[in-house]
Amino acid sequence: MTCFIMLTLTSCFEDLDDNVSINSNIIEINDFVWKGMNAVYLYKSEIPDLANDRFTSNEEYANYLDGFSSAELLFESLKNLPESVDKFSRIFDNYFDLQNAQEGTSLSNGIEFNLYLAPGGSSQVYGAITLVLNNSVADNEGVQRGQIFRSVNGTDLTENNFVDLLSQSSYTLNFADYNTNDTAERDDDTITINGLNANLTRAEYTENPVHRTEILNVGTTTIGYLMYNGFNANFNGALNDAFAEFQSANINELVIDLRYNGGGSVQTAAYMGSMVTGQY
Repeated sequence: MTCFIMLTLTSCFEDLDDNVSINSNIIEINDFVWKGMNAVYLYKSEIPDLANDRFTSNEEYANYLDGFSSAELLFESLKNLPESVDKFSRIFDNYFDLQNAQEGTSLSNGIEFNLYLAPGGSSQVYGAITLVLNNSVADNEGVQRGQIFRSVNGTDLTENNFVDLLSQSSYTLNFADYNTNDTAERDDDTITINGLNANLTRAEYTENPVHRTEILNVGTTTIGYLMYNGFNANFNGALNDAFAEFQSANINELVIDLRYNGGGSVQTAAYMGSMVTGQY
C-alpha cells in the first residue's frame, strides 16, 4: 500500500497550538504530514520517528518538525527504504491535481519519450518517441512512435539544456534520421536533422487507458492484443468493450500490454482480472 498525503487526519497528539507557539506555516504543514504518515503509513512499524511514543512532549515534537525546511523533506525522511521497498509513495501539494491525474486528466502534449547520449562520446542528446496518446496534440500533429528528435526550437539537445528545453509548455520538436552507416559499431552512427517538425503545446487531456486493441491471426491461433495504460474506473466501460471484442472474435490467446500503465483503481484491476478469466 502506498501513501498519498491529502486528507485531514488526527493523531494521539493534542493540537500543537494548544501548548506550543507555532511561528511558521512550515511547522503546521509538517504537523499535517507527520500525522498523516503516523495514521495510515503501511511501513509505520519500520520507522522509529513515526512511533506513537516517539515524542515525550509537544515541545519536543515541534522542535522535530521545525528541523525540516519543507513538507517534502519530512515526507521523504519517513519513507521506508525508498530505493528498494517503498518506491511509490508520493506527496502532492494540490489534491485536485492528484484527483485529475487518477482520472486520467492532465496537462499533456501527448508524447512520452526516452533520451540517449548521441554516438561518439559527446554531451549531445537525442530522443526517441515511445508513445503517442490517441487524439492528443501530438497525435493531431502526426507524431508517431519511433520518431527520433535531435533539437527543440532549432537548438540541439545537450546534457546541460534538455531539461529546460523539454519542460516548456510549448515547443517545436525538430526530427532527425538515425543512420548506422551499415556497421555494428555505434561510434560512427550519425543523427541528421531531416526537416520534419511538430509544434507541441501542453493542453488539458483525458486519456482513455484502452489505448489499442487488435486481433492477430497467427497460423491457426487467434490472439487478442490490448494495450492498457491505466486502471481508470471512469473507463471501465471501454475496458469491458475491449473484452467483448475479444470474445466476439473467439480468441485463443490474450496479450495485455502494461508497459505504460502506472496503476490506479484496485477495483478496476479486479474487474480486468475477472474479464480475463471469463468466469464472472
